[in-house]
Amino acid sequence: MDAAAILSKVRPLVAVVDASGVMRTVHGGYGGFLGLDLDDLVGRSVFDFVAPAHADEVAIYFLETAGSLDTVALPQPFRIDVIGGDGQVHPVE
Repeated sequence: MDAAAILSKVRPLVAVVDASGVMRTVHGGYGGFLGLDLDDLVGRSVFDFVAPAHADEVAIYFLETAGSLDTVALPQPFRIDVIGGDGQVHPVE
């Protein structure tokens, strides 16, 4: 079984986000992720879904973890509010 097949069955949402905040690949969210269609997330900015109160925090996270184009930052969990498919704000980590 390849990594994409395994990731498609995990509950957490796993997104690969580039330095500008655009989601390049999205996996997981098994059972649904806040009413969002995962296929529609690819190519979209994470800032389209981050609650306005947390946008600065997410921007700082990207600035602090961005390196050269050859650098891959290890994911560091943090809590923020995101806007779900229902238009409501939901806390996530």
